[in-house]
Amino acid sequence: MNFKLQLELCLILLLHLSTNLVFGLQCYSTKFQPKEDTNDGVVVNCPPTAEHPVRHCIKFKDDTYSTYRWNEIWRDCDHTYEEIMGYDVFNSSILGCRTYTKRLVGMNTNGWFCVCDTDFCNGGITF
Repeated sequence: MNFKLQLELCLILLLHLSTNLVFGLQCYSTKFQPKEDTNDGVVVNCPPTAEHPVRHCIKFKDDTYSTYRWNEIWRDCDHTYEEIMGYDVFNSSILGCRTYTKRLVGMNTNGWFCVCDTDFCNGGITF
């Protein structure tokens, strides 16, 4: 690879990283309400903060209520649900999808939790 091509690739990468650092990551949000799996919700910006300079998008599905909520998904910026569900369960610093179990209001809940790091990556119905 020649020097000019390497320089162009580095500039593109730098531009992409600086854009996310200044403007934030764009994620889908269901605004604290589950939506049908075919409804991604609205677009929100997830700007970096002093506490969280690197942001991620999340989506999760609660299988506990699968008999009547089988197709509902929550979506948002990271840290939105970590505070509610606990950082031990919804750790958004680890990319990828995983199952979770949490005791809430006297009952066990379980489901899927996904974390991703590109614009609009928390859309769609797959986990």
